[in-house]
Amino acid sequence: MAEEFNSHAHVPVQMREDYKRVLQGIPVVYEHHEDLKLRVPKAIGLIRTADKTWYGNVILEAAGSEAL
Repeated sequence: MAEEFNSHAHVPVQMREDYKRVLQGIPVVYEHHEDLKLRVPKAIGLIRTADKTWYGNVILEAAGSEAL
């Protein structure tokens, strides 16, 4: 997930708390948004939710898989 999600002014605090609650117990790795975008073409598939939350994109990896 993009590290900017935790600091960008356009992401409301409540939204950050909601994401934290939903992802509780799931290991989350934060990385720069530009680095995250470079990984997208190598992904096996993408899930588009139409969510307009700034920097709210998440790359899912299968358990035991190496980082893309």
